[in-house]
Amino acid sequence: PKKNILSSPPMGYKPICVQLLARHGSRTFINSHDYDGQTMQIWQLAKEKNMLTPLGEQLKEDIELFIHENARVG
Repeated sequence: PKKNILSSPPMGYKPICVQLLARHGSRTFINSHDYDGQTMQIWQLAKEKNMLTPLGEQLKEDIELFIHENARVG
């Protein structure tokens, strides 16, 4: 099998892994508001464990905005 060759991160940065599993139309069969709460719970847990970077700290405002807009627009 072919191996993936990954470039190194720029000096001063560390690699991270973010995973997303989604499919078009998947919200049809679920309550998307459930995911809003889970997203905030994950952020809060990371905050409690002092695992947030400065950029991660700023993410709370974005999560709150998404939750607000999802409630407004659906």
